[in-house]
Amino acid sequence: MVIGAISLPGLIGGIGLLRLAPWSRIFMIVISALDLLSVPIGTALGIYGIWALTRPETEVLFAQRRYQPVA
Repeated sequence: MVIGAISLPGLIGGIGLLRLAPWSRIFMIVISALDLLSVPIGTALGIYGIWALTRPETEVLFAQRRYQPVA
């Protein structure tokens, strides 16, 4: 139950990333920053997440896409 509660924000953010929701990029940057505290695997994942989500190409991708919720 604890592991599920800890992983829930990442799951929600990941679904948002798959749908290219604009809010999910910033949300996952925050989650990646928190992952930096989990040495050693979380640190590597956090660095990669921050690097990938702050690239100019990623910013353009999320700026162009309009979020369309699933009905």
